[in-house]
Amino acid sequence: MAKAMNELTDKTVKDAKPGTSPYRMVDGGGLFLLVNPTGSKLWRLKHKGTLLSQGAYPEVTLKDARARRAAAKLPCTPTPDVPKDTSPTLRAAAVEWHAAQTHWSDTNRRIVSRLLEDCVFPQIGNMRIKIGDMQMGAITKTLLVDAVVKPFEGRGVIERGERAVGYTPTP
Repeated sequence: MAKAMNELTDKTVKDAKPGTSPYRMVDGGGLFLLVNPTGSKLWRLKHKGTLLSQGAYPEVTLKDARARRAAAKLPCTPTPDVPKDTSPTLRAAAVEWHAAQTHWSDTNRRIVSRLLEDCVFPQIGNMRIKIGDMQMGAITKTLLVDAVVKPFEGRGVIERGERAVGYTPTP
C-alpha cells in the first residue's frame, strides 16, 4: 500500500529539533523537510530524478510547500510554436544558381562547383538568406571577404578566395 500523503502537520514541523546529523521528515509525493544540525529547516522536493529546493521553514509554511509541490508536478505549459525560418541557406541558393548556369562549359562548372564546396560552403554555407526581395540576410561582401578570402591570405593563394567570392551570388 502506498504511503499516505500529507503525513506532516504544522505542529510536527514546528517542533522538529536538530540532531547530530541532518534528517528528513517526509510529507509525501516527494516533498520532505530537511532538518540540519544547525537548526535550519529546508523544504526539498524530489521530482523526476532531481532535487528541487522549495524554500526554508518558517518563511515557506507547510501549506506553501505543498502548493509548490503541486505546481512543480503540473505538466509544463507548452510554449507557442515559433515559426521556423524557412529561408534557404546560402548553400541551397548557390547550388540552385549553379545549376541554372547552363551556358557554362563543363570545365567551368567543375571549377566553380569545387570553389564553392571547398571555400565558401565550409565557412558560410549554412547561413540563411532571403531570396524574395533579393536581399541576403547577414551575408555581405565584407562577410564573404572575411570568411572566404582572408583564410587564403596566410597560404598565399588570395586569388582563389577572391574567385570564390566572385562566383558567390551577393546583393
